[in-house]
Amino acid sequence: MSIYSQEIEQTLGSHPGVHDAVAVALKHEIYQDILVCAVVLEKNSEATADDLLAFARARLGASTLYRVVILDDIPRNERGKPVLAELNKILLAFLGRSTTLGRKEAVRPHTVSLPAGGQQLRVKIHFSFTMPEEPDMVALDRWINGVLGNDLKTDCVDSFPGDRSVPASVRQWLWCCLQLCRLLLQVGRVPFFDPPVIIACSPKSLDSKKWRAVAELALIDDFPKDMYDAALQSSFSLAAWAMMHEPAGKNLEYFFKMVQERVVKPLSKVLPVGKSTYPVLKEVHQNGIPFQHLGGGVFQLGWGANARRMDRSTTEKDSAMGAKLSHRKVLATRLLGSAGLPAAVHSVVKTYENALEAARQIGWPVVIKPADRDRGEGVSVDISDERALKSAFKHALKVSQVRQVIVEQQVPGVCHRLFVANGKLLYAVKRYPMSVTGDGKKSVEELVAYEYERQQRKPPWRRTEIQPLDQRALDTIKAAGFSVLSVPEEGVLVPLRPIESTQWGGVDEEVTDRVHPENLATALDAAKLFSLYVAGIDIISTDISIPWYENGAIINEVNYAPLFGGGEISKRHIPVFLREFMAGDGRIPVNVLVGGEGALQASFRLWKALLSKEVRAFLTNERQTFDSSGKPVHMPFISLYQRIRALTLSSKVEAMVIAVQTDEFLYSGLPLEYVDSITFCDAQLASFREQNKPLSAENLDAMNLLLAGWKKV
Repeated sequence: MSIYSQEIEQTLGSHPGVHDAVAVALKHEIYQDILVCAVVLEKNSEATADDLLAFARARLGASTLYRVVILDDIPRNERGKPVLAELNKILLAFLGRSTTLGRKEAVRPHTVSLPAGGQQLRVKIHFSFTMPEEPDMVALDRWINGVLGNDLKTDCVDSFPGDRSVPASVRQWLWCCLQLCRLLLQVGRVPFFDPPVIIACSPKSLDSKKWRAVAELALIDDFPKDMYDAALQSSFSLAAWAMMHEPAGKNLEYFFKMVQERVVKPLSKVLPVGKSTYPVLKEVHQNGIPFQHLGGGVFQLGWGANARRMDRSTTEKDSAMGAKLSHRKVLATRLLGSAGLPAAVHSVVKTYENALEAARQIGWPVVIKPADRDRGEGVSVDISDERALKSAFKHALKVSQVRQVIVEQQVPGVCHRLFVANGKLLYAVKRYPMSVTGDGKKSVEELVAYEYERQQRKPPWRRTEIQPLDQRALDTIKAAGFSVLSVPEEGVLVPLRPIESTQWGGVDEEVTDRVHPENLATALDAAKLFSLYVAGIDIISTDISIPWYENGAIINEVNYAPLFGGGEISKRHIPVFLREFMAGDGRIPVNVLVGGEGALQASFRLWKALLSKEVRAFLTNERQTFDSSGKPVHMPFISLYQRIRALTLSSKVEAMVIAVQTDEFLYSGLPLEYVDSITFCDAQLASFREQNKPLSAENLDAMNLLLAGWKKV
């Protein structure tokens, strides 16, 4: 047997990707005597265990070697000889698992319960981690569930199907760190909704605290793999720190700072997702609507003819010209007035002298704001004299990039946001400035301090914009008839800022049922004037239930890409928006036929049957694609995965018929989240990597397993 082992070692040692090889005969309670070879790869080698096994069998015979196991190192003594007792234990530990740790394992169907809703495509990640001494999982749970609000309750036991050789402490640690990774990506607004799936886990060596693992995470198109790696590394390091510290005080500040620096900032550079995108996609996923990232923060919801596209709250139906006009306040106001809609009376100036002249002509009080800024930046209200005007003008001019300032007639009332979609009112809110609510016991000063401290205990991405008392707050409190020592009655709002703005925050009250029909008609006319499918129409009114022409209300702004899903009121209306915006779940019928020539012929028959019903169906395998007129669709690649993904982007495609004739999906992963039907015509699948070569029994079984979980139940 030793000579035979040497032949295996010499054969595998001759492979250019192998640095070291040791073959042993193992006695196993299930397999009995089996030949296994442990190998260490050369640096940067891409060889897999399957590649090396095929290499050896081709030279030594098909039944000579049972398995190749890739290790980081082979235990040897001082003389360089293998420590067989230790090596045997390592190899037996590998053979006890139902999955291997080759570098390119087949993508497997989900083995963990999914949350209600959709299912995302996944990407396989290989990584290593260090197991801490006696990890305090209770302390870590306080951070993951208590601070970050984990919504994933799947037990770690479900993440290791059929594998109990990994110690419970390692399983729990790995699962918690993967949950933390998912939460960190969500903090960075990455639409990572499905739970992680652990494929394999094993020690690097028996006496080491280092482990290596393979896991599948939700796939986001055009999202760099190194960002997954960075999030994983951050999750393990933050978890190791968190379990040693209580979630309070400076520990919270440090933790949030690390999350911002290590995850949020890097993510914002590679995936520019707006504030509205994440809550919308979360609802999309819960409704079982597939989505994919097209780049630049633009997402497609659904497939083919039923697909729609969104960027933040905007859609492909919004006018680019309308967006341009709405961004320029002066042009927007002029257009509103020209169309006979109630618009602000204002003047654009460049000097203080011009601002003073405009204020006198318009009449005090006035509003001063930069001509080119949003979010309430640089805005001053209640300007009633020259001294206040000079200060407000200076502030607005400083933040204006075009060095222009708007002097606007101040209209009495409060801003009301009417969120319009597809020519209908989705919801309306009355937008109060940032305030505290009285309880009949605490003073204003105590209310502000209490609320500020409460918000500071939350993650920064979940806090309101409330700040400690400053001079602006003191002036606003005084103007409202209070002082810091006042004890407001229960339910009474005490404003801390003169107006609501994105910069200062605010408090919303839903008034959808109070909007007067004339005010609604005006808002809908404004959205249509700017050719916007989605628009936020801001009306300043003392009472939104009274027609604008009776109380002097005006349209203050027409907002392109208004914030959607930022507050609880807004979130409640996302499902209603999607029902109007999408055709069902956005999917098109997809039928899959698996096999060789028989599958292709069956695909043609099904395709023609769909065409006879006037369905614009497309047919494809890895080499050919046909449109609904029967003409070939030429594509620059031989890949069923890429062709299917391409068809999802075409509005011409009402249905797909797919002939799966190779094992490509074992390497690429599945191209769609799920399909309507799968028909196994025969077992004549071919190898994708080795053209015209029949598929091995092992890969055929893997394909059957993969495809069996593809059909939506």
